[in-house]
Amino acid sequence: QHASKLTYKYRLAGSDDKWSFSSGRSVIYNALLPGDYTFEVYVIDADGKLRPGRISYSFSILPPFWKTWWFISLVCLLVAWLIYTLVARRIRKIRQQAQIQNDLNSFRDKALRSQMNPHFIYNSMNAIQNYIKKHETDASIDYLALFSRLMRTIFNNSGERAIPLEKDLEAVALYVEMENMRFSNRFRLHISYDDQVIPALIMVPPFLVQPFVENSILHGFRSKNEGGNIWIHIEKETERIKLSIRDDGVGREKTLETAKRKQAYLANEDRSSSGIKVTLKRISQVWGRKFSEDLFRITDLYTPDKHPAGTLIEFYLPLINYD
Repeated sequence: QHASKLTYKYRLAGSDDKWSFSSGRSVIYNALLPGDYTFEVYVIDADGKLRPGRISYSFSILPPFWKTWWFISLVCLLVAWLIYTLVARRIRKIRQQAQIQNDLNSFRDKALRSQMNPHFIYNSMNAIQNYIKKHETDASIDYLALFSRLMRTIFNNSGERAIPLEKDLEAVALYVEMENMRFSNRFRLHISYDDQVIPALIMVPPFLVQPFVENSILHGFRSKNEGGNIWIHIEKETERIKLSIRDDGVGREKTLETAKRKQAYLANEDRSSSGIKVTLKRISQVWGRKFSEDLFRITDLYTPDKHPAGTLIEFYLPLINYD
């Protein structure tokens, strides 16, 4: 029979089990989902009779790769790895911050102990007793008042992570004033700033400057009968501040025998410099990295004819919020 008189009964198993009829010789299925399908066709002749036999064709539509089990598994593994990495990094950062905080607390406590070392307290008590023995009542009262102010300042500052630079320098000034009373005003302290520096607004770790000033007095002027000067200068650089502490003492070579003094200074072989070692560690902790020469420098000063003329200490702190 002529093909135009034929009718076709068909369906696509796996998509729609309902049978359809058409006299056309083609059928189009759009947007089939991934899966297995079987196209089935029966022929109906012009008399409306269903011819025996079925024509079928099976085929499969594969899903896109991003919907395959292996790709989904890979993505899940990748996400799990990223989550694990981020969590592990966060935990490591928290532990590092906790360790840094513990170290800072430890260094602050050590700094407090170094500033209140037994020798300093013993010498202060002796100075007060000497004034009393000499019946210098006013001097003993003045010295005791300075000592009380310094102790109160130390206790107040020791409980803080950071204090204004102004407060730290006030403690230094009290310390120098007490030493001047003991040594007949042999020392002169000079403090200066750049125009951009506002000491009340710059935060620094407590007890930062005092160990260096103490070292100048103990080592730089111990064998210098006429006393001397200590200059403290603060200047602001890009994202950091620079502190310079200079004295016109006898110099390190005369104090502790040439270059060995420099090694002792940094390695803490000299017990009187223990406060400085603690301070160097605290400077490293503030920067969050190991100590290096770009954070701290010590320079021996000489006159034009090569005679020792004192010591210059320079170190840097970041301009950050310590709160």
